[in-house]
Amino acid sequence: MEHTLCFTGQKFIPYPYRRTLQMLLDQELYRLIEQSNITDLLVGDSIGFDTEAALSVLRCKNQYPHIQLHLIIPYPGYESGRSAYDLHRKREIHDWADEILYTSTRYQRGCLQKRDRYLVDNSSGCICYQKSRRDSSSRFMLQYAIKRGLPVINLADQMTTSC
Repeated sequence: MEHTLCFTGQKFIPYPYRRTLQMLLDQELYRLIEQSNITDLLVGDSIGFDTEAALSVLRCKNQYPHIQLHLIIPYPGYESGRSAYDLHRKREIHDWADEILYTSTRYQRGCLQKRDRYLVDNSSGCICYQKSRRDSSSRFMLQYAIKRGLPVINLADQMTTSC
């Protein structure tokens, strides 16, 4: 847990922001792997930021093959309702993940929060992308991480308004 990082963020990321977000994600990961000896990266497997985070981890594995991508999924079938494009990206990520862990055996009330608590409780830090003030699963997880005392890097704070 000491060298473990989790991710959370918004599901919808406007297209013009994605390239900058990918660059910032890669930079922060390289920095934390080198400076803090981060080895395990926990991602929640949602569309949007979680997908971008998982892809960033896979890019970093080219230079740091010792790092591990752990997909923490709330229940089997969580991907239902995704577009063909999102399902294709998800399958690629799953194929390259070092571990896939389901926190519940089926959908039930509270299973997303259970997954979010698992991510935070098993991490020593958090990278997020949270611009919205609306209630969401990622906002709940971010507040939980702060309450638990995890250092949090919000990449939305680093994005320029010109993006």
